[in-house]
Amino acid sequence: MEKKKIGAKIGRWLDSAIAMIMPWTLGLSVALAATILTVCTRIHQIAFITSMAYVFIGFVLFVARYIVGNIYNQGRAEKKRSSLSPFKTFLILASMSMFLMFLPMYDTIESGDFWRTFCLSIHNTMRLFVLDGDFQIVHDYLGSSYALCGAWADVFMEYSVFMFILAPIMSAGFVLSFVKDAWAQILSTIRLGKEVYYISELNASSIALARDIKKDKKNALVIFFDVYHEQNEEHHELMERAIRYGAICFRKDISSVGLVRPRKTRKFFFIGENEEENLKQAIDLVNRCNDMLRKSEKAEFYVFATTSDSELLVDALAKNVSNNSDRLKIRRIDVTKNLALHTVEEDYAIFPRANEPKKSVDIVIIGIGAFGKELLKAYCWASQLPNTEATIHLIDKDENLEQRLKLRYPELIEYGNKLIHREGDSNYVIDINGGIDVNYDGFEAKLQEIQEKASGGIDSVFVCLGNDELNVKTAMNVRRIIGRKLDENTDLPIIKSVVFSTRKTDILAKNNDKDIKYIGSMREVYSLKNIESIEKEQDAIRYHMYWAASDLKATFEKINNVLNGDAKKAESSLESRLEGVQSKVEALIKADFDENVKNEIKCFAQKLNTLIKKFEEIRINEENKSQFRLDKMEFSPYEKELFKQVEFIEKDKERIFELTETCKKKQRNEIEAFFKQAIKLANENPVLALIYFKGKAIDYKKRYDLEEYCRHSSVARATYVKISRALGYYMSEIERINGEKSGEGDKKVLLDEEQRQIYEHSRWNAFMRAEGYVFTENRKLKSAKTKMHDLLKIFEKLDDGDKEKDSCYEFLDEINNGENK
Repeated sequence: MEKKKIGAKIGRWLDSAIAMIMPWTLGLSVALAATILTVCTRIHQIAFITSMAYVFIGFVLFVARYIVGNIYNQGRAEKKRSSLSPFKTFLILASMSMFLMFLPMYDTIESGDFWRTFCLSIHNTMRLFVLDGDFQIVHDYLGSSYALCGAWADVFMEYSVFMFILAPIMSAGFVLSFVKDAWAQILSTIRLGKEVYYISELNASSIALARDIKKDKKNALVIFFDVYHEQNEEHHELMERAIRYGAICFRKDISSVGLVRPRKTRKFFFIGENEEENLKQAIDLVNRCNDMLRKSEKAEFYVFATTSDSELLVDALAKNVSNNSDRLKIRRIDVTKNLALHTVEEDYAIFPRANEPKKSVDIVIIGIGAFGKELLKAYCWASQLPNTEATIHLIDKDENLEQRLKLRYPELIEYGNKLIHREGDSNYVIDINGGIDVNYDGFEAKLQEIQEKASGGIDSVFVCLGNDELNVKTAMNVRRIIGRKLDENTDLPIIKSVVFSTRKTDILAKNNDKDIKYIGSMREVYSLKNIESIEKEQDAIRYHMYWAASDLKATFEKINNVLNGDAKKAESSLESRLEGVQSKVEALIKADFDENVKNEIKCFAQKLNTLIKKFEEIRINEENKSQFRLDKMEFSPYEKELFKQVEFIEKDKERIFELTETCKKKQRNEIEAFFKQAIKLANENPVLALIYFKGKAIDYKKRYDLEEYCRHSSVARATYVKISRALGYYMSEIERINGEKSGEGDKKVLLDEEQRQIYEHSRWNAFMRAEGYVFTENRKLKSAKTKMHDLLKIFEKLDDGDKEKDSCYEFLDEINNGENK
């Protein structure tokens, strides 16, 4: 650790030294001053000494940055490469020293003519680099009357010989470097028919991703950026593997990638060790693609970041380019969250299957770091299953573990306390054991205590302490501690240890140790399937749309009631509805609002009145029924035309809300109440309600692409449904019918609709609390910013409309003919 600190200081000192020496103003000023003094005073030692000083400084910096710097900076994740490489630094300083070397020679030949001496010195410096230098000029100079003499002459002769050899060598290195970049550019240009994967940095994580890409997609083109030649074994090994995979390596930044050549789909992975740099590169490149890509081209951006602000930044970036959301796919990749979801999904067998008796499930998580917290959160909502009582035991050396978790997830921890458990709410218990170090005997005693208290013994153990060696050692200790308490007929629980190194995982797996499984290897975490999650996202978007369909379901039922003659007899008349909107507008105009807001409200009310009158003339009957899609979540051509008249409602609403952002909260609430009342009155017309809610439901697809919360929530629901199905539960009547046709009728169970709704709502409650949300009685205080929600309560206390959100499976199966489109 001390060596790394020293190395970091040396690296920073070297960067500072170059920053002080290399500015053009300073370097050129010193060279120019030496030139003037040499020509004016005819004292040639000035130019000669300055020349030797330049080449000496260049050589020292080259050696220091290229060798010492690379050795000490291997572990510096925050390191940012200078725009000047060690070689370029030396090249610039050596060029100046060669120019100063020629000054005494041409000062003698041109008899002190400053301009000709200056120009000819530059000319011969350039000749020297292209193997056209003539050493005779040195002999001629040393034989002249103005030449250096004595020891100065001997040193000058040897120095000149050295420079005449050094210049072509440096020139060859520069040309090779240029050819290398040019060849990479040519390869990336001519390989047009390939799938292209752009990766921001060459490191252990990105090379694991490249390996996975090439494993299944032999013809894919992988391009690495920000690849500099470094003198260390690890970098050389990464370079060799990149070449072996047929990858192209650029030294330039990924944000400067060319977009001129047509590519059907581009996939960008911002996977550097510096998360801040990943976000900066993503922002630059997304904005460039938004401006430059053709309409036929698509791009996908995967930003690897786990910080709390990264979710907000990526969401904001997606909203900035929302007009092209169908072509620009932007995803933040939190590898720990992805691994936790994958692990819980694979570990479903610890839960009781359908038709099995009630079971107590005990899960132990050792080490509550980034991955441990994600496991805790995932198991809280994944365990909301029939006949399941889950207890999650946490062990960590942090004495303040409970306080740390309560700050982030207050109600998750509160509801996990078995002493204050609420009947009918999420069913899980969190047993927090802080201040326990796995290296001391207190750990053994605690693990034995958990094993003895668990009614059926511990079901699963996860070891995630942040260090491969410690994880393996602790996993073996866990096996020993628990194994000593079991009889000959009882199996050990599933013990899973996080081992990040793929090589270690492969070696350990070959031991055929069935008791300990090793998860979290780089090959697993950085697999393309895990990052893109195409299959999960396909399921997630369906469940996102299930939730969006709840409002539409009520509208469809209302329209069917109208068509069947069962409409309410005491519906409000057109006049009374219009009067209701107008009276609310008048009340708002009298209030203390900005004139712009008042004018916008007046304009909105006029447009709404006109709209209601237009739609009063439209009826759905047997003659025109074919123009309306009463069984699809998509517009017919006629409905699309009607929506053009309706879409101003949401647009005006958003614009007015933006204008009132600086108003007091009470005033904002009045505006929100006005819109709710206006929309409710307008939607008394069945056709208007149909078009409005269909438009909102269709727009929910865009919201899925723009908000990570929607994606994560929907992925969690999809994962939960997958676990439920694997345990033998049908999620809809259509599934049951299809299952019986295929001969699975006796093996699986269909819970009644209310039971499915109750379990789904319990899962949602646990999920929201795991995201840090708390309950509020006041619906107006509901906010994603303060993480407050009014529906975090037991199912029985929900109104009918909110209950529908927990069970839209059968509805969407019906309107999509069972295809879940």
